[in-house]
Formats: sequence, C-alpha cells, structure tokens
Amino acid sequence: MNEPLRAISFVVPGEPAGKARPRVTRHGTYTPDPKGFVARVTAAGTEARNKAGQELFTGPVSLEVSICRAMPKSWSRKKCVAMLGKLSPTIPDTINIVAAVADGLNKVLYEDDRQVVEIKADKMWGSGHSTCITVRPAPRR
Repeated sequence: MNEPLRAISFVVPGEPAGKARPRVTRHGTYTPDPKGFVARVTAAGTEARNKAGQELFTGPVSLEVSICRAMPKSWSRKKCVAMLGKLSPTIPDTINIVAAVADGLNKVLYEDDRQVVEIKADKMWGSGHSTCITVRPAPRR
C-alpha cells in the first residue's frame, strides 16, 4: 500500500519577484521571469520532492509562503534590530510573489495550481532575502 503524502518544505534563496504580466508580441504571448525567481522555485521544489521521494500531490493542497526581505543598507543598526521579524509592506506585492510560487510548482509538487485550496502567506524583514515554502495535503473539512 502506498505511503500517505507528507508535507514538503524548502527554502528558495535570493530575492523574491512577483509574477510578471503576460507580454504580447507579433511572435506570440509569453510571461517573462524577472530575476529568474520562478525558475529558482521550480529547481528548489524539484530537489525537495526528489529528496522526499514523493510523487506529485493529486488532491487539494495547502500552500504556505513565508517571504523574508533584506533590510536596506541605509538603515541604522538600531532600526534593523527593531524591525527584524516585523511585517514588511514592500514591493513586490505578496499576492504576486505567491502567484509566481504557485506557477513555479506546477507539475513539480502538484499537477496544477488550481489544486491549491488554502494559502497562508507573510512577508517580513530579515537579514537577507529568502522564501520558505511548504506544500501539504489540504485538511479535510
């Protein structure tokens, strides 16, 4: 009998970027990947799934995204200590970052991003840029 699927957690290092708007050219439509964020999410998700030895999630999933933004170098040490771990209302928008994460995990951790039925996301100040992602089977209600 197959083992039940467990949560998969991993960290994507580097600056997060929001999902870009589709571009239309005379050669067709495409969505750019600024800063290669979607590609980094895909690579880190693939590595995490392989390490866990799991198949793709086929049912509803819960997605948790915790975004850590580096504090500006211009801030004083005192301000950095005061702001560490506090919410960061900076750009890019949290919603756009979550959309980029969800798209980056298509066919990597789940079959399609429409399987995501529950989302928890936060964006806070930290010592460096990173994005912590957890995907798990959605709880039955």
